[in-house]
Amino acid sequence: MVPKKKQEKMSLGTFLQDESLGSWADEMEDMPMPAATGLDPAKGYGGPTRRDYGSNMGSRDGGYERREYSVREQLPLPSAPPYTAHLANLSFEVSHGDVQDFFQGCEVTNVRIVEDKMDSKPKGFGYVEFGTLDGLKQALTLSSSNLSGRQVRISVADPPKGRPVANRDFSDWSRKGPLPDLPQNQRR
Repeated sequence: MVPKKKQEKMSLGTFLQDESLGSWADEMEDMPMPAATGLDPAKGYGGPTRRDYGSNMGSRDGGYERREYSVREQLPLPSAPPYTAHLANLSFEVSHGDVQDFFQGCEVTNVRIVEDKMDSKPKGFGYVEFGTLDGLKQALTLSSSNLSGRQVRISVADPPKGRPVANRDFSDWSRKGPLPDLPQNQRR
């Protein structure tokens, strides 16, 4: 056990300048490292080793590898409407008008830029619905093109799930028949 010394208070600057106390790093250098069970010390602990960090420092991209995005599964072209494309890597400043101008000549019928429910900020992806299959095919050829400073990835959107797609009629909003009976709340 270390004998207790009289504690003196000193400022942080004085403590850092005082070389008589030594450094904790010097003390740790002499300490044995714990043995890693089941791990190969030559390979490290599962993460990158020190050699990995500076291996590409002389390259044009500053040492960082080019990011590879996960490839979205290519879906077949739909045989019936809606003809919808999924847009990824959208700029957060892009507007509906910018997207419609980008797909000029593709018969755009609807543009949906997905936003966060809480903040109403764009999430960076969206959907564009086209009037014809040819419009969708023409839009797919624009994938990797520049839209508002970003390369947009365009693919066929997943079909709607759990909702009937064909024969949607939203023109009549009137109720068809009486409301269902409410359950009786009986408190005693």
